[in-house]
Amino acid sequence: PENGQVFVDFSTNLRVYLAFNTYIVRSTLAQAWSIVPPVSGQFTWDSNLHMSFRPDAPLVPNTKYTVTIDQTIRDLHGSSLLSPYSFAFVTRLE
Repeated sequence: PENGQVFVDFSTNLRVYLAFNTYIVRSTLAQAWSIVPPVSGQFTWDSNLHMSFRPDAPLVPNTKYTVTIDQTIRDLHGSSLLSPYSFAFVTRLE
């Protein structure tokens, strides 16, 4: 979903996609990633630049979710974000 998007599908078909402008050290993403309210799921990498997150279970309908990637993420040169990156979306009603 895009930042501010509403009526997002809350089923397990949902994928949260991230695209990076530099090659990411994949092992640093899990520590840097947070979603509130908390959601368990799986990361899938299409390349070191593109990742998707698939929830293990449906999200809660009519709920705002905020995804944050903090400065613990690293690229292949050891660089991190200057500040956390966040975006939010709201799931649709049942």
